[in-house]
Amino acid sequence: MNAPFVSAPAGPLGPLPARRLVRKAVILAAGRGRRMGALTADRPKAALEVGGHALIDWQAAALRAAGVEEIAVVTGHGAAALSGRSLTYIHNPRWESGTQVETLLCARDWIEDEPVIVSYGDILFHPCAPLALLERPGDIVVGYDADHRWLWKSRFGNWLKDSETFALGPGQVLTEIGATPTDIEALDGQFMGLILLTPAGLDQLASAYHAAPEVEQRRLDFTRLLSGLIARGIRVDTAANLMPWMEVDGARDLKLSQRMAEPDLLKGTGPKLIFPDDLKAFAVEEAEDEPDVTAETEEVSTTHAGTGDGHVPTSTLPASWDTARLGRYAEIRTHKVLNAFAVQNWGRSGSTFVQTLFDDHPQVLSTPNFYSRRYYIAWAARIGRAPDDEKISAFLESFRQWWDTGLVDATAGLHRLGPERSEIAGVKREALEGYLRAAFADGRPITRRSLFEAGHLAYALARGQALAGCGLQIMFPVHGEPRGVAAAFLEDYPEARFIHTVREPIANMASTIQHNCFNEFDLRGDALEDALQGLFGRRGGRYGRAHTGFLERPYFPFLALSDQARLLKLEDLHADGARVMVGAAHWLGLDPHPRLTISTWDGRLWWNRPESGKDSRLGGQPLDRNVESRLSIGDRRKIASLVGAAPAVQAAYGMDSPSNLFSRLLAVVSPWRQEALARRSEVRSLTTLLKGARILPRRLVDRLKDVLARERYRARLLEMASGSIGVRKKLPDAQKPNAVRAVLLVTPIKDGWRTRALAGGRRDRREEADRLSILYLDDATGPRSVSDQVFWIVVLTLGWQLARLRTWISVRQLMARLLLAPLNSRSAPLVRCLESSACVEHSELQLDDKPSMQLA
Repeated sequence: MNAPFVSAPAGPLGPLPARRLVRKAVILAAGRGRRMGALTADRPKAALEVGGHALIDWQAAALRAAGVEEIAVVTGHGAAALSGRSLTYIHNPRWESGTQVETLLCARDWIEDEPVIVSYGDILFHPCAPLALLERPGDIVVGYDADHRWLWKSRFGNWLKDSETFALGPGQVLTEIGATPTDIEALDGQFMGLILLTPAGLDQLASAYHAAPEVEQRRLDFTRLLSGLIARGIRVDTAANLMPWMEVDGARDLKLSQRMAEPDLLKGTGPKLIFPDDLKAFAVEEAEDEPDVTAETEEVSTTHAGTGDGHVPTSTLPASWDTARLGRYAEIRTHKVLNAFAVQNWGRSGSTFVQTLFDDHPQVLSTPNFYSRRYYIAWAARIGRAPDDEKISAFLESFRQWWDTGLVDATAGLHRLGPERSEIAGVKREALEGYLRAAFADGRPITRRSLFEAGHLAYALARGQALAGCGLQIMFPVHGEPRGVAAAFLEDYPEARFIHTVREPIANMASTIQHNCFNEFDLRGDALEDALQGLFGRRGGRYGRAHTGFLERPYFPFLALSDQARLLKLEDLHADGARVMVGAAHWLGLDPHPRLTISTWDGRLWWNRPESGKDSRLGGQPLDRNVESRLSIGDRRKIASLVGAAPAVQAAYGMDSPSNLFSRLLAVVSPWRQEALARRSEVRSLTTLLKGARILPRRLVDRLKDVLARERYRARLLEMASGSIGVRKKLPDAQKPNAVRAVLLVTPIKDGWRTRALAGGRRDRREEADRLSILYLDDATGPRSVSDQVFWIVVLTLGWQLARLRTWISVRQLMARLLLAPLNSRSAPLVRCLESSACVEHSELQLDDKPSMQLA
């Protein structure tokens, strides 16, 4: 059934200049849903409720939010349960013996000669899913989830159960669907049950269905039909979904959906479903609320107590921009973006450093650190849903850190740029907004790609970058984002290239552990376990770090086959930076330029992350400086064994995994040095105790949850110095480049906490990292009662020991899975090293003693 892709239109289809207008949608809700048992005895699955709303209401709300005006539902079993809604009802009298395709064809007369969105009746999705379909060209466009592993693991306990093959080719064209997979790496995504069909696409689908023998028609669901179309050479395009969704196929799915749609007091790792009509759907779900912090500095504490609202005053711009004002920024319309490339990391491998070397190249548009990496999520969650006249404002609010210096990322050293380490990253809002508005002053539609390009051009011009006359490219820091983000990026830039930065695995592991501890990540998770999972595990997360298979191999196999992905070894970069950077520029189609050896952000010298050394010059950092303190000799042997789970890195570094079974067993059970170094964590202790909530007294569980909420807030303020952002926003501009020293005083209020800060900003180059202390006032104002003391003794003895035991078991399970299970031969193609891309001359880029500390 799944013949290889035979033919396709020459070259990938480019992105649409404007979003399609699709007025109609059809929801297929005729089936019985037998897996639901008694729940669907008198109603279809589309009538079942999740989060207080029927499934069909979730779909209708999402479709209407995406601009669909007319919705028809094709009914069959239990049709009365769906009545009473503002929908068009079409009945399928043959629902018991018919197929999904036949159910759709019942609505063909209603669809008429118009494009239509088709949705299964048992799925929940955000408005961004149908909106993504409207961004894509082609007569048949299927919606899919590139990051479905978390969902499938939660539903079935096995990634492969109930999965079907789904493979993509250049241009994000579907090349295979519907077969039974044998390896999770064979799946580029999961079909969602959401399709856009133009009249021509519907004709193709209907013709293929009617051409099949009657016996075959009874087995033709959409995936089999799409597979047949692909085998005949008919192009099927795809659109990646970037927000949570759910398929409700059985009773277990219904329970999981309920948990996903309800508030999660323990803030589990899974995605949250938000009803499309809820205003909260505009928010990016991963974004944490900004801490409510008031900074009382030594200079202003006697005269200014602060508002404590967590916001910084912004310049107000005229409601309408006149022609004269827009004329100042008209230069943006003279520039054109040719292509884009992505920088992708494998652990702590120098991806930020690589970005800084491209930063000030006259053909490269970039933003500091990873400021732009959330663009595709922000577009899906908020910006894309806004009307065109509100998209620029939504963009500016989503990326405040581009212009609000109070939000500068001090953890990346962006607050101490320039020769004197006294400059801060960012641009003026008025200039940024002026260029953005001038880019669309001619009234052209604002699409995902056009706003992405205009945003980067506006930032470059607002900071005064000297741009080349042609050949501009955007540098996108995909940096471990979910595969759906890479898919959306490739939809906009089909010929984009990916630089995967890699580093010798032992130094990488040591640096990752050090990074987790330095930035307080180990308050909520074990530093060793997180490093192992991130570098070698295959744990699926809907958001957060992508799967390891996509970090050390390309996001999609075709990227390697078409030479759109290469590895860049950090060791090569430090050993011969000029040759490597010129080779990278040659591969990307950029001109060689002396700035390729200068490490900058916004064209200002960068001195590295606070935990990573004192400067960022090529060859200036010992790459193994954390190994001795974090890893024993035995630990290093374990890592060498684990590299077998990362074949691309294994090939790049020539590391052979021990084949001796005894050696592998010893590696599984022997202790790690970091296990003895792990610091006690209240959050992990409380979380572990709550794992046994079912057997604990209700009052104790409630108290554990209350205390855990407090400790999680404390941890959030400390992690990556996020609390210091609130302090820095309140500091005078002259002090914003300094490291923050503050005591945060937290007062519980009705719906959360109010946080005030006692902060002093002094310039001290010896202390370049933010340092915070967190103090709950109600804990500090009175002595603990006897019951409180007993509570914490239990938590910090029993809870911590159980937490360590849980981590010990988890680490051994991971090690056993990686070392004892044979590697599947169906792995993605390995990526070649970037240094081998070309032998090019680089005489004009000879290195000085300290090139990254000198501006040309």
